[in-house]
Amino acid sequence: MSQANSIGSERTRRYTEDFTAHYSALFSAVHSRIGNFQEAEDICQEVFLRLYRKYDEVEDPRRWLYGAMRIVMLDYFKAKGRSDIDVDSILDDASLAYVNGFRDTRLLLQEAMEAIYTDEGEREWVLFNLIAIHGFSLVQAGRHLKISYKQVRYGYEKAMKKLLAHLNARGIRSLEDLL
Repeated sequence: MSQANSIGSERTRRYTEDFTAHYSALFSAVHSRIGNFQEAEDICQEVFLRLYRKYDEVEDPRRWLYGAMRIVMLDYFKAKGRSDIDVDSILDDASLAYVNGFRDTRLLLQEAMEAIYTDEGEREWVLFNLIAIHGFSLVQAGRHLKISYKQVRYGYEKAMKKLLAHLNARGIRSLEDLL
């Protein structure tokens, strides 16, 4: 295999990973803002085509995608001559952005929570729920589950590592990325 083919296949692999990690959230964001499944698919396709063309120049694909989403939505509706849709108000409406952002964030967190819960990780999932969701202390969680403090701490740390690894795989490296 030549070096050019190797570089091309690595680029394609990274692009495919980013597509897989971000398509559903981007589609959800577009669809929730315009309410039309087919138009949302068309817009997402165009956004990802543009990403593919500029992929080597993009440092943070997730941020780039959401910026490109606005541009593509504007271009899409201008090309269709759709004066009945005010894309700026759709994208700038603070309450709509909060609701949709919250919904997208909730879905990402739900996926991450499901990543914690595996057959061998049920205890870590329960610990995470008790401590992070319900506000139990490590000591209280240990008493509740009848396990030692060290077991609680280890299980909770293991759950957090799984959660963070899942979020990192989706391109979320900080709280700002999640919001």
